[in-house]
Parts: sequence; structure tokens; C-alpha cells
Amino acid sequence: MNEKVTVGKEFELLKKRFSDARECGYYSIRERKLLRNSIMAVDYVKSFFEGTSHLPPLEESASTSWGKTFNNLWRAFSYIEEAERLLDGAHLYYDIKKRGFFVEDKIISFLAFDGKVNIKCINSTKLVEEARKIHDLSPVTTAALGRLLTMGSLMGSNLKEKNDKITLQIKADGPIDTMIAVASNDGNVKGYIKNPNIDIPLKSNGKLDVGGAVGKNGMLYIIKDIGLKEPYVGLTPLVSGEIAEDFTEYFAKSEQVPTAIALGVLVDKDGVRSAGGYIVQLMPDATNEDITILEQNLRAMPPISKLLEENKSLEDIAGMITGDGMLFMVGEDLLPEYKCDCQKSRIKNGLISLGAKEIQNIIDTDGKAEVVCKFCKKKYEFSKEDLEKIKEECK
Repeated sequence: MNEKVTVGKEFELLKKRFSDARECGYYSIRERKLLRNSIMAVDYVKSFFEGTSHLPPLEESASTSWGKTFNNLWRAFSYIEEAERLLDGAHLYYDIKKRGFFVEDKIISFLAFDGKVNIKCINSTKLVEEARKIHDLSPVTTAALGRLLTMGSLMGSNLKEKNDKITLQIKADGPIDTMIAVASNDGNVKGYIKNPNIDIPLKSNGKLDVGGAVGKNGMLYIIKDIGLKEPYVGLTPLVSGEIAEDFTEYFAKSEQVPTAIALGVLVDKDGVRSAGGYIVQLMPDATNEDITILEQNLRAMPPISKLLEENKSLEDIAGMITGDGMLFMVGEDLLPEYKCDCQKSRIKNGLISLGAKEIQNIIDTDGKAEVVCKFCKKKYEFSKEDLEKIKEECK
């Protein structure tokens, strides 16, 4: 009896695993169909082992009826095995609070309208949640920094070389004051916010007032360090402080590229429920008809955070943007993370830049130094002996 109960429980766990994965929005239509068939296969095998399927008994194995049953069992196990392989190779994580499989952060690039429209979509839920935890963000600062990190990850993914970096900085008259995102070509990003704990009233529609927290009077700076003698610096005045609109203005004015951008973060008392965004850019040969279709579709698009909360895949979202059945994925998918590259050697170089006199002052005053990385909050400690050695290197 106990053995039967254990087997039944294992089948239920397997079925739930397939069901949760099917609903998470990660898989293609073909893969979701496989998972659906695997769920039915689990039910079939479970009923066979529990003796509730009215299948012919073992002694009738020579009959045609048992032969069909054996063939069905073989097919069922094949479905289950293939689904297991699919899940084992997936970039998913299990959220204990939400009790289900969820998609790892991902960036996918697409071409549509015969290559005349370029689309880049991102799910950044996990990295924004990591930033929320590191910086102890309030809901409105989670939304603000989350949008900037999402944009940084998208723009970083356009960089060519491994050592290339892009820095996005917003400095404005809102209570946040300053935000920074630094990203690399793998989409990995880190961020800083000067005032992480501020809280302001909601807008009249009940939504977080990101523009009010950021401020409308200020500047957006884009700094690209791509290995040249001097980094490229672009800047533009803020339009609204809502971030997506500000970057749309930057692309139109500084890079002369017609661009539509959406960024969104959905946050509640438990943390980030969803976060993501997309960039849609027109190639020079895009026609007026292409532009009209895109404008109509973009006006009808629900918020990106709502779509991701509903487990829409990035492929689904790109298809909604274009309405184009001929949607082609370009390049390899990226799996961005919130990732800081700070090192003690870099912190040490920063101390050296203070000069021997200032380091001696630290030794006399405190006898040691503790430096905290503003991006990841990691602490680096330097003893009196360490500081003495660093002082010698200043000479």
C-alpha cells in the first residue's frame, strides 16, 4: 500500500513539473505541445501502475489488445523521457514562494519585415530582483533602477568585444538624484542609485511615479568604452524621467535611428514579479506600410511587465509587436545577470590614487580602511600593514 502511494506521489510531482514548465512562457509552441503530451503520458502510465486504466491484464500479453497497450506505454515513456531532457537543458529556476518554474533572464534578437525591422527583447526579472535585494530598494526605486538596468543590458548586448563597456547615467532634480548602470557585451549589468529608499505618492492612476522620483529636469549620459583612445560620450536632456521615453529621444536625436522602446517593472511587497523591455528599430529600407503596421501594433501593446507576468515568451511578444509571421531570431540568446566585476586590486589602485599623505591620515585616524563597493555592497578591508605597503607604492 505504501509503495503504491509513493509511486502515485512521484507521478504527481512529475506531472506538476511538466505543467509548471509548460505555463512559464519559456518554450516554443512545439515544445509546449511536447510538454502537454508528456502530462497526458504521465496520467496514462500512472493509471496503468495503479490498475485504474482498465488495461488488459499481463496474462493477455500475447493478444492484440496487450500489444497496443505495450506500444502506448512505450510511446508514453518516450514522451516523458524527451520532456525530461528538454527541462534538464533549460535555463529555468524554481521559485519557492511562487511555487513554480520561471524563466531565467534572457535577451533575444529578431528581424522582421524581410529584415527591415530589428527587435531586441529582454526578460530581466531575476537581475532586477537581485538589484532590489542588494540596494534595499523601495518599490518606486526598484522600478526606476530596474528600468535603467534593463536598458543597460539591452544596449550592452550590442557591444562587439568582450572588454567593451557601456555606462548609462541619469542625473536629475528628483529625489533619486543619480542612477548608474554599467553593462558588458554579454548583457551582464550592475547598477548604483544614490537614494535607494525614497518613497513618493502613487500617480492618479495608481501606478508608481517613476518620473516623479527620477525628475524631469536633468540629463541622460551614455558613455561607450570600446577600446578607443577616448570613450564616446553622448548626452541628451530628459524628456519625462520615465526612462523609456528619455532613451527614445536619445536615439532619435543623438543616433538618428527611429526607435520605439518599452521598459517595465512590476513589483509588490514580496519583490519583483516581472521586469523586461524591448527596443524596436527601423532599418533605412523600411517602408511607410511597415511603419504604419508597427505604429498600430505598438499602440495596442499591453505593458511589457504585464505580458511577462502572464508568462508570454519573448517570441510571443516580438510577434505581437510586428504582427509579422516571418519573424527570424538572430544570433545566440544571451542570459544576462546582475553581476559586479569589482576586485580588491582595483580598490587598492583607488587608494593609491589618494596619495601617501591621505593614506597616512587614514592610518593615524583609524588604523585601517574599509571600502564598500557601491554596485554590489561587497566590503574590502585593509589593515594598517596593508595601508603602510600601499603608502610605499605611492612614492
